[in-house]
Amino acid sequence: MWVELTLISPPGGPGVEKAVSAEGVAVAIPPEEEAWSTIFVKRKAVGVTEFYQAQQAGYTAEMKVEAYRAEYGGQQLAEHDGKRYQVIRVGDAKNPDMLALTLSDLSQGGGGLHGFI
Repeated sequence: MWVELTLISPPGGPGVEKAVSAEGVAVAIPPEEEAWSTIFVKRKAVGVTEFYQAQQAGYTAEMKVEAYRAEYGGQQLAEHDGKRYQVIRVGDAKNPDMLALTLSDLSQGGGGLHGFI
């Protein structure tokens, strides 16, 4: 089933311009607000192996979707039906034009961002 998913780049997220401070240190120039991009994705079932791998890493794999490679820019946050998710895994899909994204509900994990599994 195809559904809408909003990809979110937080301030300082992917695509943020870099600059050099007066001291010669590279610094990020964060956007004023989060950057939102709504795409259509194909919803898939989370596999048993993937579910348990996520559990071992301290996540709950709640949703898996396939998105077109050209539309995904490395965002770590997403929103669907009013819930905010963290992208915890990015992998290849059977279709070479697509990526498989595994999502975890942020409200259940304390709201903090963590690394990929």
